[in-house]
Amino acid sequence: MNHKTIVQKTCRVGAVLASVMCLFISAGKSSAASRYWVPNNANWNNAANWSTVSGGAGGASVPGSSDVAFFDAQGTGNCSINAAADVAGINITGYTATITQHAGNTVTVGASGYSQTSGTFTGGNSSITLNGSFSLSGGTFRATSGNMNSNANWTVSGGTFQHNSGTVIFGNTLTITGSRTLNHVTISGSGTKTLAGTLSVAGNLRVSAGTFDLGSFTANRTSGGGTLTVSDGATLSIGGTNTVPSNYSTHSIGATSTIRYSGTNQSVVVLNSAQRYGHLTLSGSGTKTLAGSITVRGTLSISGANLADGGYTLSANGDINHATTHTGSGKISLTGDTVAHSLSGGGSYTNLEMNDANGATLSSNLTVNGTLTLTSGNISAGAFTFSISSSGGVSRASGHVVGNLQKYVGTGAPSTTFQIGDASNYTPVDVSFSAVSTGGNLIARTTSGDHPNISSANINAAKSINRYWTLTNSGIVFTTCTATFNFAAGDVDPGTNTNAVIVGKWSGGAWAYPSVGAKTAASTQATSLTTFGDFQIGEAPNLSVSLSNSAFGFGTSVLNTWLTPQTSVILNDGNVAESLVGRISQFTAGSSNWGIDSGSNGSDVVCVIVGVGSAGDPLEQRTPSTGPSRSSH
Repeated sequence: MNHKTIVQKTCRVGAVLASVMCLFISAGKSSAASRYWVPNNANWNNAANWSTVSGGAGGASVPGSSDVAFFDAQGTGNCSINAAADVAGINITGYTATITQHAGNTVTVGASGYSQTSGTFTGGNSSITLNGSFSLSGGTFRATSGNMNSNANWTVSGGTFQHNSGTVIFGNTLTITGSRTLNHVTISGSGTKTLAGTLSVAGNLRVSAGTFDLGSFTANRTSGGGTLTVSDGATLSIGGTNTVPSNYSTHSIGATSTIRYSGTNQSVVVLNSAQRYGHLTLSGSGTKTLAGSITVRGTLSISGANLADGGYTLSANGDINHATTHTGSGKISLTGDTVAHSLSGGGSYTNLEMNDANGATLSSNLTVNGTLTLTSGNISAGAFTFSISSSGGVSRASGHVVGNLQKYVGTGAPSTTFQIGDASNYTPVDVSFSAVSTGGNLIARTTSGDHPNISSANINAAKSINRYWTLTNSGIVFTTCTATFNFAAGDVDPGTNTNAVIVGKWSGGAWAYPSVGAKTAASTQATSLTTFGDFQIGEAPNLSVSLSNSAFGFGTSVLNTWLTPQTSVILNDGNVAESLVGRISQFTAGSSNWGIDSGSNGSDVVCVIVGVGSAGDPLEQRTPSTGPSRSSH
């Protein structure tokens, strides 16, 4: 094949401008050229050994950075690269001799790349840099024992590749094609290096930067030994049904590295050398199954594929972005972070453990179908809902949910505890249903501070429990239920008598006052509930009584029949005894205060008879049991 440069000039005599144009065109020779190897047994760095045409005479310049060096059938002799070679490309076709890189001499090939279909190339101990593609389809290529830098597509479709115990460094974005054995392999530079054929590694595999995408192929070590490294910031992506490259005795995994299982059904292996994953991404399709208990120091991302834990524990030290389904008898445990974990994605978990004092925050709704184990730390739901499904439950040692906790309530007479509180206090709600005919979901949350509408309630805001609870029904059909509200000592206003409190329920823009059951210093029970809403606890307001004599009595006797204060009682219409808050034995003239305990009023009407003196007329006041009235007589 002859390659000649032809410059054709056309000039018209008689015009000054045309003369100038002719001079310009004749001076504009191309700086790029082809150089052909011509001699027998000669050195690269000798102009006499290069021609501008195939089979031509020597004497052209030694190939430079803009030239392509051709070795074809016309150049029969061996070539010794006896100086640094920097060319635009090397093309070996029809050549039957040997090109040898001598010690200490680097070889740099530019954008035109390296192509070999015949002959032999023997590398030395200095670097070979390929800024264009590398293609070996015939002949023999023996790499350098130093570094071979490949920055464009790499294809070995035939011939013989010998690694010479060197390191091949793949940089930039490229595709690696062909099943061959390399010694040490390093993935560097930006972009993605994609494997398009099986790669065998005799030494170490190092992903130091960018992404090494194995696709559906493997990069296993030829035999046991060596180290697999995934450095900080780098990504190893594994496709097909494959797993982490095998036969490496040691793993070195950076804390901010990423290993991505992006195929179909894959096994998530336990790393060697007591190593832990940095970031772990489970994507693609199918199911990723744990082969043992693992730890993820960075972010666990699950999308597209499901996770089966295989009965093992996945310890997540960082955030979780989970959008699919987790199954298995093992668990995902939130532990070991220095800040709160972030839980996002809206996926479902089977067993989830909160075991980190730093806690976790929701960035989406979350569902647990198995057991939520609260070992340490709070889960802050924020504007979202943490749900326990019909097959789930909660086991608590410490910690709770701050915000909306939803639980499924089945038919029958179920009882459940909502493990809720605020950032500082655990203040759960126990709900017991008498009869549920249709199951559904109940959401509970608690808010610190008095209810925003307490001023309109028959509750003394100065003697209240400084928090309220919200219960929201979704689909539950039931007769009645009892709710026990638990509070912290710091929630109680000073001077509040927790044995004298009532419960107010805010719903539909109005207050109602359910019956009150058992009361302790840290809990109050509302009974016979048929609906839900916001629940506030506190003492009833005092009733002011103005008297003109020093003694009086009240009870259920006939009008104008007086009882001594010590034996006086207040009876509701159902004849259930009501106790005064503090026994009254005598009042002096003027205004005095007393209160009524409405805990046993039920749905009846309380009748209070107050006398203002033997000569005075009695005053009967009937007060609905929805709360004591505020009257002065």
